[in-house]
Amino acid sequence: MVRTLYYGESQAYGRSEKQGFTYDLAHDYPGSERRSKFLACAAKAEAQYPGDTISEVPEIDTIAPDPTWVGPPRAKGDVDWLFAGKKPQGQTYILTLDTTVTAPSGQQEAQKDQVHVTIWNDVAYFYQWACPG
Repeated sequence: MVRTLYYGESQAYGRSEKQGFTYDLAHDYPGSERRSKFLACAAKAEAQYPGDTISEVPEIDTIAPDPTWVGPPRAKGDVDWLFAGKKPQGQTYILTLDTTVTAPSGQQEAQKDQVHVTIWNDVAYFYQWACPG
């Protein structure tokens, strides 16, 4: 489920940033985002980085249960994040995520992050926000 979640996201971002942000919003944990703010920040990012594509690949062998996880505090600028201090329903896991952003010029920027996913009612959700922190 986790691999499929991120594969779908990468496919969406491979088509366009707009489709990527739409996918993110549809697959974020329910109630974790302020939809109107998310969409406004996504539109700003699309205008700022036109043509960028994003690939996110979970390192499946790093998945570990994280039953005490709660949403992190909202960073300055994260006006779309509503989940600070809240504990999700379902089973939450931490994992390493490899992200590569490719500009239209072909220049790439790669990074690794520790992220969380929650499996709830047989659906995998992540916690993505569009507004910069």
